Amino acid sequence: MTIRCFLAISLPEDLRDSLENLRSRLDLPQFDVRWVQASNVHLTLRFLGEIPESDLRRISLAAGRAAEVTESFSFRIEELGAFPTLQSPKVVWVGVQPPEPLTHLERRLSKELDQVQWPPPDKPFRPHLTLGRVKSPRGKTELKKVLEKHQKERVGEALATGIELIRSQLRPSGPIYTNLQHFHFRDRAEEANT
Repeated sequence: MTIRCFLAISLPEDLRDSLENLRSRLDLPQFDVRWVQASNVHLTLRFLGEIPESDLRRISLAAGRAAEVTESFSFRIEELGAFPTLQSPKVVWVGVQPPEPLTHLERRLSKELDQVQWPPPDKPFRPHLTLGRVKSPRGKTELKKVLEKHQKERVGEALATGIELIRSQLRPSGPIYTNLQHFHFRDRAEEANT
């Protein structure tokens, strides 16, 4: 049996509320964008795809080792953007600042996954939260203007305390996410006591 899953950092409820507020201001009828429900937004570290259930042990081992050598860290959610560019938006996202702790974590996680013979990611890691996917060119010029207007948007701040292994079940109404496992980061307080 296979399961579709990914490794991510979950967001606190207040940050999800702020993302929902931002999304509702962007969700205008002239745009053909499929917006992600705020409850489904995660800071994805590695999408694993459809994998045999028997591989979960290897994934857990790697994620656990990466987490145990990582300290909890704060990050801000701010600045709207689009992939590939604001002029030709296909994916609307909000950025993560500062990106360095996440970049270090992703490198550490990739190293640990490599140790358990897991294939490398297919594209470079860019810390962001996906807000929506553009479905057609309808309203793209107006969407670009709205994204530019809100480009410096500040959504909020959060504390990353661990990595989640999350199962994704695709449904016509949208994906259903289930947290399978949590791997805690080291506490700064624990660090001071050692």
